[in-house]
Amino acid sequence: MAARSDLKLTANVCAIHACLKREDRWWSVNELADAHPAMSLGTVKNVIGALVKAGLVRCVTVTHPWQYRLVQAEKMDLVHMSQLSRLSDAQAVFEEKRAAIG
Repeated sequence: MAARSDLKLTANVCAIHACLKREDRWWSVNELADAHPAMSLGTVKNVIGALVKAGLVRCVTVTHPWQYRLVQAEKMDLVHMSQLSRLSDAQAVFEEKRAAIG
C-alpha cells in the first residue's frame, strides 16, 4: 500500500493507466509509446515502471519487448524466457500466467 501512495499521479501516468484500462489485453512498450506520441519511449518505460512498483500493472516477460497488462492490486510477476530451458516451457508458463490473470 505504501508503494501506491508514493506514485505521483502525473498526466503521463494517468494517460498510460487509462490506456491500459480501456483495452484489457497485453501491451508492448512500443505500442504504448505509439499510442502516446507526446511521450518518449524512455518516459513510457518510466511510467510503466512506476505503475508496476505501485502494484497496478503486472508484467510478464515472454519475448522482447516487454508486454504489460493492467491488473489492479497485483504485485509484479516476471518470467524471463532466457531462464527457461525450452520454448515449449516458456509457452506453457505464459499460458498458465495468462489464465491466472484472467
